[in-house]
Amino acid sequence: MRPPETLTGGRQKQQSDHDHQCESSPSPYRHAFPRSIAESPIPAMCHHQPSIVQPQHRTLEKTPRPRSLATMRGFHSSLSPQSPPYAPRLYSPPPPHAVEDEGVGVPDLTDLGEDLCEDSILNNLHQRYKRDLVFTNLGDMLISLNPFCPLNLFSSAAMRAYHGYPPADLPPHIFGVLEQAFQSVLDHTASYCVLVTGETGSGKSEVIKQALTYLCRVASLEDRQHQMPSLAHRILRANVVLEAFGNARTPRNDNATRCVKHWTIDFDHQGNPSGASVCKYMLEKSRVTHRDRGIGQKNFHIFYHLLCGADPCLAKSLKLSRNVEDYALLRSGDAPHTHCDSPKAQRPDTFHHVKDALCGLGFCSVDLDSLWALLAAVLKLGNIQFLPVNHIDGIEGCTPASEYELREVADLLCAEYEDLLCALTQRIMWTEPPPPSLATAHASGGPTPPSTLRRDHCSSQHLPTRPTKGPCAASVRDFCEVSCDTPPAPFYRDCPSGLDYATPSSRSSSEIATVDLSAAEAANTRDQLCGAIYNRIFTWLVAQISLHLKNDHGFHRCQLSLVDMFGFEVFERNDLEQMAINFCNERVHQFILEHTIRGEQEEYIREGIDWECVEFRTNETVCQLLEAVNHGIFSVLDEESLRGGHVTGDTLLLRLTQACAGHPSFETRGMRNFLSDDSLPQSQFRIRHFAGNVLYDPALFIEKNQDFLPLDVSHAMYHCDQPLLKTLFPEGNPKRPALKRPASFTSQVRTSVSALVKTLSLARPVFVRCIRPNELGLPRKFETALVRHQIRYMSLTESALVRRDGFSFCMGYEAFLNRFKMLSVHTWPSWTRGCPQDGVLCLLRDLGIPTKECSFGRTKIFIKGRKLVAELECFRAQRIHDLACLIQRTWRMWHVRRAFLKMLVAQIRISSVWRGWRVRARLRAFHDKQTVEWAVRVIQRWYFMAVKKRWLLNLSSNLPSTSPLSSDWPPCPRRLRDSSLLLRSLHHKWRCAKYRRQFDQTSRNRLREKVTASILFRGRKASYDRSVGHPFVGDYVHLRQNPQWKKLCAETNDQYVVFADIVNKVNRSSGRFVPVLMALSTSGMLILDQRTMLVKQRIPATEVYRLSLSPLFDDLCLVHIRAKSPTSDLSEQLSMHVVEPGTCILGSEGKRKGDFAFQTPHVIEVTTKLFLVIQNATGKAPEVHIDTQFDANFGSQTVTFAYKAGAITEVLPGQIKIARRGNRMDILL
Repeated sequence: MRPPETLTGGRQKQQSDHDHQCESSPSPYRHAFPRSIAESPIPAMCHHQPSIVQPQHRTLEKTPRPRSLATMRGFHSSLSPQSPPYAPRLYSPPPPHAVEDEGVGVPDLTDLGEDLCEDSILNNLHQRYKRDLVFTNLGDMLISLNPFCPLNLFSSAAMRAYHGYPPADLPPHIFGVLEQAFQSVLDHTASYCVLVTGETGSGKSEVIKQALTYLCRVASLEDRQHQMPSLAHRILRANVVLEAFGNARTPRNDNATRCVKHWTIDFDHQGNPSGASVCKYMLEKSRVTHRDRGIGQKNFHIFYHLLCGADPCLAKSLKLSRNVEDYALLRSGDAPHTHCDSPKAQRPDTFHHVKDALCGLGFCSVDLDSLWALLAAVLKLGNIQFLPVNHIDGIEGCTPASEYELREVADLLCAEYEDLLCALTQRIMWTEPPPPSLATAHASGGPTPPSTLRRDHCSSQHLPTRPTKGPCAASVRDFCEVSCDTPPAPFYRDCPSGLDYATPSSRSSSEIATVDLSAAEAANTRDQLCGAIYNRIFTWLVAQISLHLKNDHGFHRCQLSLVDMFGFEVFERNDLEQMAINFCNERVHQFILEHTIRGEQEEYIREGIDWECVEFRTNETVCQLLEAVNHGIFSVLDEESLRGGHVTGDTLLLRLTQACAGHPSFETRGMRNFLSDDSLPQSQFRIRHFAGNVLYDPALFIEKNQDFLPLDVSHAMYHCDQPLLKTLFPEGNPKRPALKRPASFTSQVRTSVSALVKTLSLARPVFVRCIRPNELGLPRKFETALVRHQIRYMSLTESALVRRDGFSFCMGYEAFLNRFKMLSVHTWPSWTRGCPQDGVLCLLRDLGIPTKECSFGRTKIFIKGRKLVAELECFRAQRIHDLACLIQRTWRMWHVRRAFLKMLVAQIRISSVWRGWRVRARLRAFHDKQTVEWAVRVIQRWYFMAVKKRWLLNLSSNLPSTSPLSSDWPPCPRRLRDSSLLLRSLHHKWRCAKYRRQFDQTSRNRLREKVTASILFRGRKASYDRSVGHPFVGDYVHLRQNPQWKKLCAETNDQYVVFADIVNKVNRSSGRFVPVLMALSTSGMLILDQRTMLVKQRIPATEVYRLSLSPLFDDLCLVHIRAKSPTSDLSEQLSMHVVEPGTCILGSEGKRKGDFAFQTPHVIEVTTKLFLVIQNATGKAPEVHIDTQFDANFGSQTVTFAYKAGAITEVLPGQIKIARRGNRMDILL
């Protein structure tokens, strides 16, 4: 045993506190699906074990939405107070039997915790397998055990349960993996690839079949245009066809895949599948002609389907019998049987399923007839035996043992019997020097080639040409280039298009030599033709299926791929085909280790995460042993194949021992360490593969590595009248240019495997590891040793340790922030407060995520819990849904508003045009009446003018009286009413002006005083009405003629007397009446003694600011005097002869008296005259206050005048009683 190769990686230690450097460079998503956020759109709950969730509602939306995070701890803090609550996701309730897990073991091996080891994994798988729980998760990887019996795991109820529902809340299932991949395809512009691996008999084909069924079911559910069900049906039909043509029975598997099938489904931007394609790698075509089959070995299924299921008419036209033993290519080492009824794959109805599938894919009847004819020709061609014949010249030749059978083959191929016979028993060769490849080999030390070269190494050939018959289909290369995205190299790996062929024109100077073949050489040519026909039929089918499934729209957003591989095989006798299959498994296993263990640990170390090493075994040495350029087994095999002469298996084994001696994975008896190893035969060598040791017999390696179809056989096939053969053998066309020598079988294998690995690398892989529970294929039988062996070579324990101690998610800071920024109000819509790492910290803090759940690398953030990542995705999906609803709502509003505006503009235009038409119509209708209407208007105008003239003349001769009091006015016509009112108003104003001009200035002043009194007291003073009929005399005591007054006027400058009369002054202290003479001049008011004519008090007009009266019938008036100019009693200063005008005359005490109250029957007149004097003196009208209560300023006191009246209509001076009570002056009427 060689020491296992390890990678210095690490298992996570306790996270230490350290400073994290912020680098904003974006990082791609996690390589291992669905460990990245991009691959984890399915929500799940953290902080608890997975449980079975039974939703109670059915969604009304077609596109499923994830559930809300209302129950998630700490997530509510990220919502702003204005954010609306999110409605929970409504799901279709899955049937209980479709989602039961029964709680056996743990559904995820990473949940084993500290007990995680090989034994615990084995025990957990065993416990679940006994309860028919064949699926178990290993982090993001799915482990599947073959139950070897039908289980109710793939029903329609299970599909409905997993579609649109988070797989984290349901038991492990292939449907959950596909649903997660499908949701990731919808959520990201990226492609995903589901890679199903495992040894033969582990259930890979069934998993792929159910995966395709589920995806087609999803396509039918997600389709919104009702176009995808047909595509889904075509995909399922294509799988039926490819399984019939590409699968066969082996000793360990009744339905073993004999090629690698790569399915690709395209999705558009709405998530609807828009097309599909399929590509095949490495078909085991040698199985068609393999005659020494062991027990359990069968040919491809389609041959048995054809024999058992073809209807009698078709079987008769193909000249086929029902007995399998009648055909040498179908005989096996099993117990002989005459009818094809024992294997499950040989049910009669299976052929009809295949035929219906081909018809459903779009194959026409002509193609199907050609297909069945070629398959029958292969079967009958395999029965042809050749007998040796010695010619006269001593050259050995051959002849067919049964000419009838060969003629049947010619009839099926629509070929001439002589042409087919010559192609199988003769070779046409050019007599010229050897090709450069052989000359180079000879110069390098190889043996000299014989004069008669092997037919597959000839330099050039030429066959006579003849016109082709029938329709000419497109070449196989064209089909391959259209059908799949991979290069067409895998298609040509089995085609002899690489020979150094030459056209007749280029070889016109060469001579042609016909060489007879021996019986063994003819049999070899027969087998080569059988294998080539079947291989090209399968390649043509794959190309045609891809054409029928292709994307008609020409664009796709992303892809979801499924890879169906043949498993690792170990037979009693392992040939070159088994080495190629195992090499493919080695490279795929290396690819898986790179993505699941090595790459993940290297990323932790590169990001500075504290990590403890997890050692694991690699298979790099085995891959180098097989494909090394100079000393690899394939290189040595190609070198030996190019050598001339006969290279036996022993010679090749010796050459391999020399080239690979000392390699830890290569063992032969010729090596020093294995000279006495009895388990290693002398004629075989052993390779230590990752899945176990395999013995290979190199006896036929050289022959199978040089499996080239001679060119004259291709010419014969191309010139057949069977239309399909012209498509399958394009190199047989003599008009085609010279081509290179075809690559060897091992070169084709390396190219195919490299293309496969490159295709897998372009997508994000999803790994499904299938395990075979027992060797006998019995249900519920669990062989511990076998399962333990598979766990070890698949490195499941190491993968589980890395996933248990590692992180389920990593992403660059900037990418993480851009993806989840809508979950926090601080980071939405953009983060501008610092570097992306600060934004990530702020986002996690707002979401309430504990820091122990996260680790910060140099450029990326790592999250440990898958549940937490799923809930982040769930919350993000909900927020995106809300934002999308907002966008849709806004767009709909804009769309409706735009439509409304368009309709409004159209309506305005229509109404405008209609109104214009209506107006023009009216104008046209009125046009005939224009003359009449014009005449009527003229008549009316003249009539009205006559009426006006007559009325004006009548009015001028009958004007009313010029008295202003007259209200007479002559009547007028109705149409002249406005003019009459205007003339009446003008006439009244005129006669009023004429009336006023009759008065002198004195009469005008009196009239002015009357008008002012009306303005001041009308409606406000009860005694006003009785003053209207009395003229304002003014000087009632004839003061102007008094000599003493004339003398006083000269002294006081009060010359014009406005009012003079005896009034009753109200005593300030007692309220009694004191008769005094009041004279009102244009400059002020004088209070005189009526006997002596001495001035007691003089009040300037400029000092009076208010006049107060009551609204009753009394004759009292209160004159308010400004406080800054006090008045005084002047009784003791009568001797003063000069008083300055405009000043107050003070009394002997020089004290201020205050406001002046008096009573006179001419109160309306005196108040009016005083109002006009003050207005003329100051230019501002004084305030006339009329109320039943007002205040008076008597020196230093304020006295309130209060009126109380009874039911009287007139008050005489004797009926007024005034009594002062403190600061109150009560006036009783």
